Amino acid sequence: MGSFDRVSVGGDVEIHQKQTRLNPNDFATNGYSLVNLDFRASHLVKARPVQLDLEVRNALNASYRDFLSRFKEFALAPGVSVILKASAGAW
Repeated sequence: MGSFDRVSVGGDVEIHQKQTRLNPNDFATNGYSLVNLDFRASHLVKARPVQLDLEVRNALNASYRDFLSRFKEFALAPGVSVILKASAGAW
């Protein structure tokens, strides 16, 4: 990957089933699946290591209601979320 070091690319799939053991004051949400992607690379900048991380949560923009959300009765969970992190320091 050019001058980048320690490059990794990955992903995962979260699968959540419909909740069936509920508190009497709660209600179930439908099951859903989410695809998450991540990329990480390191690079030396002035002899100091810099690491870049890119995460994409809910990459397929699934519409769902998270069972643990306070807002599940009236709002969907977030769509695609992109997180970019840069950190400098020792490896």
